[in-house]
Amino acid sequence: MEEKKTAVPQVTQQTCSHERRPLVPNSCIGEYRIVRAISQNGEGITYLAQDSIIGDTVQVQEFFPAHMARRGQDGNTLEPLAGCATNFKYFRASFMDLYQTLQAEKDNACLIPMIQILEQNATVYVVSEYREMGTLEEYLQMQGGKESWCKAKHYLLPVYNALSNLHKKGITHQGLSPQNILLDEEGTPFLRGFCLSEIRTAQGDLESELFAGYSAPEQYQEDAWQGVWTDIYSMAAVTYRVLTGVVPPEAPERKKKDTLRFAAQLDQNIPDTISEALDVAMQLDTSKRYDSIDTLMRKLLEMPSSNTAIFSMEDETERTAVFPAQGEFIKEKTEPQEDERTSRAKTGSVYIVVTMMATLLVLVLGAPQLYRLFIGGWTSSLGETSDVLGNQTGQPIELQPVTTEEEPHKVENFVGRKATDVTSNARYQQWYYFETVEKYSDDFSEGMIVDQSISSGTEIKKKTTVTLYVSKGSETQELPNLSGQTMENAIATLEGMGKRWKVVEGDNSTVEPGEVFRTEPPAGTELNKNSSDLILLYVAKDNGSQQSEDDEQQDTQTDDTQSDTSQKKYLRKES
Repeated sequence: MEEKKTAVPQVTQQTCSHERRPLVPNSCIGEYRIVRAISQNGEGITYLAQDSIIGDTVQVQEFFPAHMARRGQDGNTLEPLAGCATNFKYFRASFMDLYQTLQAEKDNACLIPMIQILEQNATVYVVSEYREMGTLEEYLQMQGGKESWCKAKHYLLPVYNALSNLHKKGITHQGLSPQNILLDEEGTPFLRGFCLSEIRTAQGDLESELFAGYSAPEQYQEDAWQGVWTDIYSMAAVTYRVLTGVVPPEAPERKKKDTLRFAAQLDQNIPDTISEALDVAMQLDTSKRYDSIDTLMRKLLEMPSSNTAIFSMEDETERTAVFPAQGEFIKEKTEPQEDERTSRAKTGSVYIVVTMMATLLVLVLGAPQLYRLFIGGWTSSLGETSDVLGNQTGQPIELQPVTTEEEPHKVENFVGRKATDVTSNARYQQWYYFETVEKYSDDFSEGMIVDQSISSGTEIKKKTTVTLYVSKGSETQELPNLSGQTMENAIATLEGMGKRWKVVEGDNSTVEPGEVFRTEPPAGTELNKNSSDLILLYVAKDNGSQQSEDDEQQDTQTDDTQSDTSQKKYLRKES
């Protein structure tokens, strides 16, 4: 669990202290107009902005480290403070590298899509989509302070999966908390608050931003190593807060006196296995925690006692037969009532009479005939019809042995099968609780299972959770041929694909006025489904009304300028 930590030049707060001023409203970053500043931390300032070309509201993050740079005389450019130039350049490069890596994670459903990364004003800006969402903390307050795992897993498990994918790419968050997990109206989670690791370290080179109760112990030590185990601690703390309604004690206080209580002690509805899994993940010693977020997730999902709590429907009551204690059976047997004594006496008399009749039959019919008669009568009582001589007239009822011990079940291989066929199959209901997670796949068509959380052949008990990874189809889609379509139809097609568009008018005689004669990029280009690419629609203009030569020239120059601007924007996004 060792992770490389690059040494950076040391800097003192005294030499780099300076007031930090945000950009003024209406300042322009590329084609984005600043509306107002909405938040800031030691790394920089985040603004609400508007795309001046298509009018979309966006979010712009400016790298502007506190105590390390100042705003220049022009009100836009950043200038490193004396003695801070080397650190400023180093952290600026790290900031760009982090967000370029995140921008490439287009298939991670929990990341807010990024539009562009710009270099301007001697610093770096990250432009992302702006979405109005509430924090997980705000949501929990509306739910009364906490929520059961049965409901919480629907938004927590996607976050676990998103972190797992990021960790495999070498990216850690190090700022996980209910404030940095957002939920939209449908309960879909999104992660925010990615920062340089120095921001998540107390007494580091940058002004730190830690979250009491959620930041791991190593984040409070300047020389401690941070890595995936840091996110494991924080994610377990978030889960602890969701299930118990209690914020865990702050890590430095725990190191002095650990007062963290088991989750099951705070809420008896939380199974001990889940409580124990969270406790291991929140160990102060990094070497005692789980080695991956996947391991923690497995512990929460696959432990037998956790399956009942996780996946039993809250609106259904499990009915269990209640038997009397063993002592009660004994009492009934050793102390028969008066009616029972009378019944037994009668039974004894009948037994004597039957015995005498059987003896007589032996003498009259002989032992062989009596044997057939006896067997015929016995099988008749079990559903077989016999005559008085024992000849069978029906089929016997087959008796099945009664077994009380539960036989183990081996997980089947679901890969390559249609997900709806598997999840709706009644014969699986006693063994599996299916969770489905969608992911892109070039190998399997949409709706087919591409992977499963528990390997086939693994022995399980009843109601074990198996996560089925279901194909959403290919991650890319071809841009259709829009040439010859009306501008309205072409726009409707692009909006259905989730793409941005811009109309550029031009002269063309191959199509009717108002129809598209080409697109940029051209038809057939593979586009990422999660990317809001800007598509240029070149539409034939109507030349029926004559304009003066000067007006035509001016319009042409305007169109060329718009086209150049849009093409530059598209090229920047692709890069």
